[in-house]
Amino acid sequence: MGRLDIKKWEIVSHDMQAGPVGFKEKGGNKTQGAVMRPGSAIVWVWFLVLFWVSFLALFLIRLKE
Repeated sequence: MGRLDIKKWEIVSHDMQAGPVGFKEKGGNKTQGAVMRPGSAIVWVWFLVLFWVSFLALFLIRLKE
């Protein structure tokens, strides 16, 4: 079941990365199509924000000790 779910997710994510015009790269970098989509760009911004907030929080905790 777990492997089937992973395969299903890969198919869905591959279709999501196709872009608004249905652009798909054959081989090469699959993330390029995803970056062009506005929705995934928001996800990347949130990922970077959360990463930096957690990093700064850990850094400040280390400084206080």
